[in-house]
Amino acid sequence: MRFAHTSDFHYTDKPEGRWHVRNDIVSAFRALMDDLLRVEKHLDFIAISGDLTEFGDDESYIAVRTELEKFHLPVFLVPGNHDLREALRRNFSPGFQIPTTGPLDFHTETAGVQVIGLDTLVEGEHHGRLTNEQLDWLEQKLASNLLPHSVVMLHHAPFQTGVGFFDRLSRTDGQERFGDIVGRARSDVTLLCGHTHRPYQANWCGANCYVSGALASQFGGEEPFGDGKVGVIDEPFAYFIHTLGGRGDHVVATRYVDLNSPHSQ
Repeated sequence: MRFAHTSDFHYTDKPEGRWHVRNDIVSAFRALMDDLLRVEKHLDFIAISGDLTEFGDDESYIAVRTELEKFHLPVFLVPGNHDLREALRRNFSPGFQIPTTGPLDFHTETAGVQVIGLDTLVEGEHHGRLTNEQLDWLEQKLASNLLPHSVVMLHHAPFQTGVGFFDRLSRTDGQERFGDIVGRARSDVTLLCGHTHRPYQANWCGANCYVSGALASQFGGEEPFGDGKVGVIDEPFAYFIHTLGGRGDHVVATRYVDLNSPHSQ
């Protein structure tokens, strides 16, 4: 089975003055949607790991939802720190596995895998949080799963990158217990994340972790590690297509998108 993973659209029709959002974000978003529609026939679902909009406003959510409704396959969402929980719920529920009450966690099975979404949003903050109630629920879902693969989506990446800016940005309350639960899972676990605006891959607590590229902008610095300055860099955007096999195989392909306009800051 195959799925696409993308993240951090930060969609807005008013990007002016937002240093981390490209000025042509509306046309860039449409280019990404066009490319996903082009490869849709090869996919079983699409995963979006948060920050669908920049301001969490209804107008932007409606614009994003209108494009996502063009797909004929499941599209799974989790909130990012720029999203607003009730606005996301209002505009994407029912459908899109967004629950009508409580945290925006979900669980489903599709194409022979278990897919779990975790809501790490702390509104008004950059860091994330997983409560004990959420972690109890996750532990039960992973412990009872009989399928060979579990795909867990969350906005904040739990592993350390070695870049101080990114690691402070992705700090998540409850992270240590989260790792313990993932490490005891009965199935192979894949974590899909966003937030750092830079692609990363890691093995963490026995799980394969992937941070998608960010449509809004790519972040980087002069040094690959440490506490140096991090900002927007001129680097091409890509999303990723994952293929999971029945024997534990996991192949990840990089998909670059021609966004048809220069990145302007």
